[in-house]
Amino acid sequence: MNKKLKITLGVIALLIISGAIFFASTIFFMVKDGDRILSLEDVFNFQAEELVRNNRDYLIISGEYMDSSLRIKNVKEEENNGEIIVRVSTELIGEGDASFIHIVEIDDSINRVFFGEKEEVIWKRTK
Repeated sequence: MNKKLKITLGVIALLIISGAIFFASTIFFMVKDGDRILSLEDVFNFQAEELVRNNRDYLIISGEYMDSSLRIKNVKEEENNGEIIVRVSTELIGEGDASFIHIVEIDDSINRVFFGEKEEVIWKRTK
């Protein structure tokens, strides 16, 4: 093999290896142990609709996550001082779906509902 061919093959091999390392590190740091909390900007077709049923208020939250390598793991609520934070977490491909629907019961003590890692307001009491 001549010297130019060896150098060219070495450069190609180096590019392939560095690309693989970059991809693996991106997935590792983005997912953090397999989990990632979504923000509104991550969710396609996000909807938050109020519903009153039997004199109780509800907020129906839904949307889709468009990253093909992750799926919805769970949806959790945290209530604190008249506010609810809804967090949707993802995991690497496995059991699960790319869409979610979650119903938040809003009692009289709740004034605002936030969504996601950035805690963006998705509902505010107007009465």
